[in-house]
Amino acid sequence: MKQILTFLGLLVFNSSCFTITNTITNTPGFYSGYKMLELADKAKVIFTNSNSLPFLSDTNMYAITASQLYSIIKNKSKVIIYFWSPHCSGAACIPIYTFKNYCVQNGYKGIIVAQYYDFEQLAAQGIKPSEIYAINQKFYKSDYCNKYVKLFQNDFLKLYNNVPIKKYPYPYLYIENNQLLFAGFKNMPTPPWRAKG
Repeated sequence: MKQILTFLGLLVFNSSCFTITNTITNTPGFYSGYKMLELADKAKVIFTNSNSLPFLSDTNMYAITASQLYSIIKNKSKVIIYFWSPHCSGAACIPIYTFKNYCVQNGYKGIIVAQYYDFEQLAAQGIKPSEIYAINQKFYKSDYCNKYVKLFQNDFLKLYNNVPIKKYPYPYLYIENNQLLFAGFKNMPTPPWRAKG
Protein backbone atom coordinates (compact mmCIF):
# COMPACT_ATOMS: atom_id res chain seq x y z
CA MET A 1 0.00 0.00 0.00
CA LYS A 2 2.82 2.41 0.91
CA GLN A 3 4.50 1.73 -2.45
CA ILE A 4 1.26 2.45 -4.33
CA LEU A 5 0.79 5.75 -2.48
CA THR A 6 4.43 6.68 -3.16
CA PHE A 7 3.98 5.84 -6.84
CA LEU A 8 0.77 7.89 -7.06
CA GLY A 9 2.48 10.81 -5.28
CA LEU A 10 5.38 10.74 -7.73
CA LEU A 11 2.96 10.53 -10.65
CA VAL A 12 1.02 13.59 -9.46
CA PHE A 13 4.27 15.48 -8.75
CA ASN A 14 5.69 14.72 -12.21
CA SER A 15 2.47 15.69 -13.99
CA SER A 16 2.25 18.95 -12.04
CA CYS A 17 5.91 19.72 -12.85
CA PHE A 18 5.16 19.09 -16.52
CA THR A 19 2.13 21.40 -16.34
CA ILE A 20 4.14 24.14 -14.59
CA THR A 21 7.03 23.78 -17.07
CA ASN A 22 4.64 23.78 -20.02
CA THR A 23 2.89 26.90 -18.66
CA ILE A 24 6.18 28.75 -18.19
CA THR A 25 7.53 27.88 -21.62
CA ASN A 26 4.29 28.97 -23.30
CA THR A 27 4.25 32.28 -21.45
CA PRO A 28 4.59 35.23 -23.87
CA GLY A 29 8.18 36.38 -23.88
CA PHE A 30 9.75 33.06 -22.94
CA TYR A 31 9.88 32.11 -26.63
CA SER A 32 9.34 34.26 -29.71
CA GLY A 33 5.71 33.18 -29.96
CA TYR A 34 6.09 32.72 -33.72
CA LYS A 35 5.25 29.00 -33.64
CA MET A 36 2.03 29.74 -31.78
CA LEU A 37 0.80 32.38 -34.25
CA GLU A 38 -2.18 31.67 -36.45
CA LEU A 39 -1.26 31.04 -40.10
CA ALA A 40 -2.66 34.46 -41.08
CA ASP A 41 -0.38 36.18 -38.55
CA LYS A 42 2.64 34.11 -39.57
CA ALA A 43 2.08 35.34 -43.12
CA LYS A 44 2.41 38.94 -41.88
CA VAL A 45 6.01 38.36 -40.72
CA ILE A 46 8.65 38.91 -43.41
CA PHE A 47 12.05 37.40 -42.64
CA THR A 48 14.83 39.00 -44.63
CA ASN A 49 18.61 38.99 -44.39
CA SER A 50 19.44 41.65 -46.96
CA ASN A 51 20.32 45.16 -45.81
CA SER A 52 17.78 46.77 -48.13
CA LEU A 53 14.19 46.32 -47.02
CA PRO A 54 11.51 46.12 -49.72
CA PHE A 55 8.23 48.01 -49.57
CA LEU A 56 6.20 46.97 -46.55
CA SER A 57 2.43 47.02 -46.47
CA ASP A 58 0.55 48.13 -43.34
CA THR A 59 -0.33 44.53 -42.53
CA ASN A 60 3.24 43.18 -42.58
CA MET A 61 6.13 43.29 -40.13
CA TYR A 62 9.84 42.87 -40.87
CA ALA A 63 11.88 40.47 -38.75
CA ILE A 64 15.30 42.11 -38.97
CA THR A 65 18.93 41.59 -37.96
CA ALA A 66 21.18 44.02 -36.08
CA SER A 67 22.94 45.08 -39.29
CA GLN A 68 19.58 45.89 -40.89
CA LEU A 69 18.63 48.04 -37.92
CA TYR A 70 21.95 49.83 -38.25
CA SER A 71 21.28 50.54 -41.94
CA ILE A 72 17.81 51.89 -41.08
CA ILE A 73 19.09 54.45 -38.58
CA LYS A 74 22.64 55.28 -39.72
CA ASN A 75 21.70 58.59 -41.36
CA LYS A 76 19.45 59.78 -38.52
CA SER A 77 20.87 62.33 -36.07
CA LYS A 78 18.77 61.45 -32.97
CA VAL A 79 17.30 57.99 -32.52
CA ILE A 80 15.77 56.03 -29.66
CA ILE A 81 15.29 52.30 -30.11
CA TYR A 82 12.63 50.86 -27.82
CA PHE A 83 12.76 47.10 -27.30
CA TRP A 84 9.06 46.62 -26.68
CA SER A 85 7.94 43.70 -24.55
CA PRO A 86 4.15 43.44 -24.95
CA HIS A 87 3.41 41.92 -21.53
CA CYS A 88 6.05 43.68 -19.47
CA SER A 89 4.73 45.62 -16.47
CA GLY A 90 8.02 47.23 -15.40
CA ALA A 91 8.43 50.98 -15.08
CA ALA A 92 10.42 51.24 -18.33
CA CYS A 93 7.77 49.29 -20.28
CA ILE A 94 5.47 51.95 -21.67
CA PRO A 95 2.69 51.85 -24.29
CA ILE A 96 3.83 52.38 -27.87
CA TYR A 97 1.76 55.56 -28.28
CA THR A 98 3.46 57.05 -25.18
CA PHE A 99 6.85 56.28 -26.67
CA LYS A 100 5.85 57.78 -30.03
CA ASN A 101 4.57 60.97 -28.37
CA TYR A 102 7.80 61.27 -26.41
CA CYS A 103 9.88 60.98 -29.59
CA VAL A 104 7.81 63.62 -31.41
CA GLN A 105 7.97 66.04 -28.47
CA ASN A 106 11.75 65.65 -28.08
CA GLY A 107 12.86 65.45 -31.70
CA TYR A 108 13.89 61.79 -31.77
CA LYS A 109 13.32 59.26 -34.52
CA GLY A 110 11.60 56.45 -32.64
CA ILE A 111 12.25 52.84 -33.63
CA ILE A 112 10.27 50.05 -32.00
CA VAL A 113 11.64 46.51 -31.99
CA ALA A 114 9.32 43.87 -30.56
CA GLN A 115 11.05 41.34 -28.36
CA TYR A 116 8.43 38.73 -29.33
CA TYR A 117 5.31 38.46 -31.48
CA ASP A 118 1.95 39.63 -30.19
CA PHE A 119 -0.41 40.97 -32.84
CA GLU A 120 -3.28 41.20 -30.34
CA GLN A 121 -1.35 43.70 -28.21
CA LEU A 122 -0.53 45.73 -31.31
CA ALA A 123 -4.18 45.81 -32.33
CA ALA A 124 -5.24 46.76 -28.79
CA GLN A 125 -2.93 49.81 -28.99
CA GLY A 126 -4.06 50.70 -32.52
CA ILE A 127 -0.61 50.01 -33.96
CA LYS A 128 -0.14 48.60 -37.47
CA PRO A 129 2.37 45.71 -37.78
CA SER A 130 4.43 47.82 -40.21
CA GLU A 131 5.06 50.43 -37.49
CA ILE A 132 7.41 48.14 -35.59
CA TYR A 133 10.13 45.61 -36.31
CA ALA A 134 10.65 42.14 -34.91
CA ILE A 135 13.96 40.41 -34.26
CA ASN A 136 14.75 37.73 -36.82
CA GLN A 137 14.98 34.83 -34.41
CA LYS A 138 15.67 32.45 -37.32
CA PHE A 139 18.84 34.37 -38.19
CA TYR A 140 19.99 34.13 -34.56
CA LYS A 141 19.19 30.41 -34.53
CA SER A 142 17.17 30.50 -31.33
CA ASP A 143 13.51 30.74 -30.45
CA TYR A 144 14.34 31.54 -26.81
CA CYS A 145 13.49 35.22 -26.40
CA ASN A 146 16.15 36.27 -23.91
CA LYS A 147 18.87 34.60 -25.99
CA TYR A 148 18.06 36.06 -29.40
CA VAL A 149 17.36 39.56 -27.99
CA LYS A 150 20.76 39.50 -26.32
CA LEU A 151 22.48 38.21 -29.49
CA PHE A 152 20.74 40.92 -31.53
CA GLN A 153 21.77 43.68 -29.12
CA ASN A 154 25.34 42.40 -28.86
CA ASP A 155 25.65 42.42 -32.66
CA PHE A 156 24.20 45.92 -32.76
CA LEU A 157 26.55 47.24 -30.07
CA LYS A 158 29.56 45.83 -31.92
CA LEU A 159 28.62 47.95 -34.95
CA TYR A 160 29.29 50.96 -32.71
CA ASN A 161 32.46 49.41 -31.25
CA ASN A 162 30.71 49.01 -27.90
CA VAL A 163 30.85 46.04 -25.58
CA PRO A 164 27.68 45.21 -23.65
CA ILE A 165 27.95 46.09 -19.97
CA LYS A 166 24.64 44.59 -18.86
CA LYS A 167 23.76 40.97 -18.28
CA TYR A 168 20.19 41.53 -19.48
CA PRO A 169 18.92 43.25 -22.64
CA TYR A 170 18.59 47.02 -22.73
CA PRO A 171 14.99 48.30 -22.96
CA TYR A 172 16.19 51.44 -24.80
CA LEU A 173 19.21 52.38 -26.90
CA TYR A 174 19.99 55.98 -27.80
CA ILE A 175 21.98 57.16 -30.80
CA GLU A 176 22.96 60.77 -31.34
CA ASN A 177 25.13 61.84 -34.27
CA ASN A 178 26.02 58.21 -34.92
CA GLN A 179 27.24 57.76 -31.34
CA LEU A 180 25.61 55.03 -29.27
CA LEU A 181 24.74 56.19 -25.75
CA PHE A 182 23.35 54.04 -22.95
CA ALA A 183 22.03 56.11 -20.06
CA GLY A 184 22.46 59.33 -18.12
CA PHE A 185 23.01 61.58 -21.11
CA LYS A 186 23.84 65.16 -20.30
CA ASN A 187 21.61 66.79 -22.91
CA MET A 188 18.78 64.31 -22.85
CA PRO A 189 15.31 65.28 -21.63
CA THR A 190 13.37 63.14 -19.17
CA PRO A 191 13.59 59.45 -20.21
CA PRO A 192 10.48 58.01 -21.96
CA TRP A 193 9.34 55.98 -18.96
CA ARG A 194 9.34 59.06 -16.72
CA ALA A 195 7.70 61.43 -19.18
CA LYS A 196 3.99 62.19 -18.93
CA GLY A 197 1.69 61.41 -21.83
